[in-house]
Amino acid sequence: MYVISITVTLQIIIVSTPLATVFITMRQNFWEWLFALLVGAGGLGVSAMTKLITHHMQISSSGGGHQHHEELLVMHNSV
Repeated sequence: MYVISITVTLQIIIVSTPLATVFITMRQNFWEWLFALLVGAGGLGVSAMTKLITHHMQISSSGGGHQHHEELLVMHNSV
């Protein structure tokens, strides 16, 4: 989450300050910012769904289901 926060902050600084002339950028209007944020948020949603599906497939293929999940919790708590 820190990487996303830093990236957004740097994007705003570069576009909204005199650095824009160095990087040859143009200011974005509200709708362009909103579109960029929605596209980025969509990537986060796809990533989260991929992780959930992968995790579910691993539990299903192990055959243990609930027991496997409990083993993972015990291993996680012991670390």
